Amino acid sequence: MEPEEDAPLPMESYEDRLRRFQDNGPGEVIGTLLNSINNLFNPEIQRAADQECWSLMMIGTHGVALTIVEGVFGVSGEQGFVRFLKEYMDGAEPGGDWSTIGHELHEWRNVLAHQWLSAAGYGFAWHPGIDVGWERRGDLIVVNPIRYHAAYRQAWSNPNLWLPNRIITDTDFQKAKRRLIRKFQGR
Repeated sequence: MEPEEDAPLPMESYEDRLRRFQDNGPGEVIGTLLNSINNLFNPEIQRAADQECWSLMMIGTHGVALTIVEGVFGVSGEQGFVRFLKEYMDGAEPGGDWSTIGHELHEWRNVLAHQWLSAAGYGFAWHPGIDVGWERRGDLIVVNPIRYHAAYRQAWSNPNLWLPNRIITDTDFQKAKRRLIRKFQGR
């Protein structure tokens, strides 16, 4: 039976992909991870931002950040998220030091994903009208989601994201390959 003209093309088999990861250098599995995120998740995150669905944008960018840093650096949770912000998203513009509020951003994502009714919800606000990336107003962290998303998109132009061997040792690059292959095989 012939597939319909608009049917998706078949994906590389699991066995072929695993062999490709095993038989090539770390850049193969890391590049596949990054390309698949950039081609699948980033357009969805962009659509959420275009529709001003800031909570969905935050959940998506956080998930991508942790997927990358857990695979490449072996660092998870808040520490991993802050590392992603520092390595790839921090910028020089006012309020562009996202890693400074990495704890608060991580907590806000946890509220969104796991515990909507939470005291932590009183310490965070989206405000697309402020002229900085983020600012502190007493106990409140106010974030411009447009600027946060722009910093996330800019991260994908950072050559260190695509070539992590520029910022990690060869030994850690090989560890990243093994870690990502184990994750691929594990689920």
